[in-house]
Amino acid sequence: MCKTPCSPTHKHIHHVQRATTADEIYIQSRILFFCTVSGPTFVQTMVEEECNGRVIVSIIEEKLEVLRGMVSAGTNMAVEAMTDLLKLGFNILVHYPKLVPSEPQTEEAMNPDEPKVMGDFWNSKLDRYASTTYRPR
Repeated sequence: MCKTPCSPTHKHIHHVQRATTADEIYIQSRILFFCTVSGPTFVQTMVEEECNGRVIVSIIEEKLEVLRGMVSAGTNMAVEAMTDLLKLGFNILVHYPKLVPSEPQTEEAMNPDEPKVMGDFWNSKLDRYASTTYRPR
């Protein structure tokens, strides 16, 4: 487990971090994906707090790299694991910038009277995730 006392969020993240097979990555990503609907504090904690010196964005980056090879090799459940890991990442990208002070990306986002809308804000803590998922061929 974590080197420091784990919060419930860390315990879930730790299981994703330890997962090595497509089946394990799939089930742990799916559990975390469902946990993101439990409320905004879960998403914020997941992004901001480290578990074993790493944050969820770097763990997702690592697992996507592993899964790329598994998908190319035709490993059973690799596509499903990547799908659920990407769904988890999507929920983080959707919710986190709305929870914390973030940079407006559109003119409408600069209006404080308007509600925060997906894509109108970006937070630099998510830069690493965006660079991992977008790779031109």
